[in-house]
Amino acid sequence: MKLEYVGPNLDLYLVKNGIKRKCTCAYTPQMNGIAERETRTLVNMARCLLLQSGPPMKFWAEAINCAVYIRNRCPTSGLQDVNQIPFQKLFGKKTTVKHFQTFG
Repeated sequence: MKLEYVGPNLDLYLVKNGIKRKCTCAYTPQMNGIAERETRTLVNMARCLLLQSGPPMKFWAEAINCAVYIRNRCPTSGLQDVNQIPFQKLFGKKTTVKHFQTFG
């Protein structure tokens, strides 16, 4: 069994940022349901962005990046403070969505 993402530097980073490590078995996405569901949401968002704007599939990565950008600026029930968005929690600064434009 190969251990990934181990070492004192990672342990220190996790403690410093209040992140709890949760180990799962290999090839069992059922054990990581929250991350799997978020991935599915991002893929669905990217698919919608591409369908509504019409660019070729070679822009799939850009659509995923855009979906992540949007999700990080939307309220989520995963945060204890309902007035905070993921971007604000990650970087400690507020942001707006005034600069948003149609994808494509």
